[in-house]
Amino acid sequence: YRSHRQAIDGFGSHPLGYKYIYATNFVDAEIRNGGISQLYGNSAWALMIDAIEGAEAFGYRKWSQTLKEIVFYYHRKGRSKLKRRTPEGFFDNIKTGWNKSLDQLEDDYYRCFRQLKTDNVWDLWTRALEKKPKLFERVK
Repeated sequence: YRSHRQAIDGFGSHPLGYKYIYATNFVDAEIRNGGISQLYGNSAWALMIDAIEGAEAFGYRKWSQTLKEIVFYYHRKGRSKLKRRTPEGFFDNIKTGWNKSLDQLEDDYYRCFRQLKTDNVWDLWTRALEKKPKLFERVK
């Protein structure tokens, strides 16, 4: 493939769960490798909306919210690079006066995993496969 965006588009006819695994995998890897700033600077940033949707669909609301707040951090500075993909009202559940730093967001990100009693994103997919099997079934 030539880009993450192209890869995501290639999941079009497949169950959503696989697209969500792809997106959450690359987003998580970037954060763990070099932090949120590295994620923002690399091509995996294009996967953020899909990763947010995936974390929510898998049932991990706090993880999804934290990812959304990471996008909001850049959005409020006019630097999100995701304006065309961000749905209307996407940030409506973020409280007025929100003002977290990247360090706070990284702490929040890892706190999600501690609360889920794992430090491995693969564990979350395994749980999603068990709890949300319809996300991985082919639509007829």
